[in-house]
Amino acid sequence: TSITTNNNENNNNKTKTCTCFTSPPEAAAFEYLERDIGVRAHPKHLINPFSQLYWLPTKHNREYHANSKLVKTLMEGVIGVKLEEYLGRVQQTKKKKQEKEEDKQQQQLDGIVEEEEEEEE
Repeated sequence: TSITTNNNENNNNKTKTCTCFTSPPEAAAFEYLERDIGVRAHPKHLINPFSQLYWLPTKHNREYHANSKLVKTLMEGVIGVKLEEYLGRVQQTKKKKQEKEEDKQQQQLDGIVEEEEEEEE
């Protein structure tokens, strides 16, 4: 990706191109897969078996598989992090419920013990 800017210093209409902004490979992979869906779904490609069979060792399929692998790795990482966060919250909630239940049982036991001590006196 490049950005073109106009430089109007000294009334010169020079155009500078900045190539310092490049999209990350994951974004490029998403873009590739998005375009690939459109290409393969185009009516003239729907009846072409070479464009529909992903397992054929064509240049296009190799590019597809490389980009697909990159996207899958990214998504597995994102889903993995979110899943760990969710499971952590679930475990904390269960632990808090268990602690509350244990506290409640302990309070009930303490009350029974106090009643027995009062009866003994």
